Amino acid sequence: MRVFHFDLVDGSTIADAGGYPCADLAEAKEIADGLAYRLARSEPQLIGKGLAVAVKSEDEEEVYRAEIDVVNRLLLSH
Repeated sequence: MRVFHFDLVDGSTIADAGGYPCADLAEAKEIADGLAYRLARSEPQLIGKGLAVAVKSEDEEEVYRAEIDVVNRLLLSH
């Protein structure tokens, strides 16, 4: 298991201090997409603000970004 961090970002970052163990990057991407979708559903005022869930590896490199607006549109279209 690798530990990934899921940060909420706009112009600044709200950092995930603890991280979350995932089997691989694919699982981390699924988690980030789910977080972005749940944020859009539970906090609709966040839509249109340019927020995203950034996935960072253990060495703090951003490896994926789930934009709340994009994820919201994609999942609503299905």
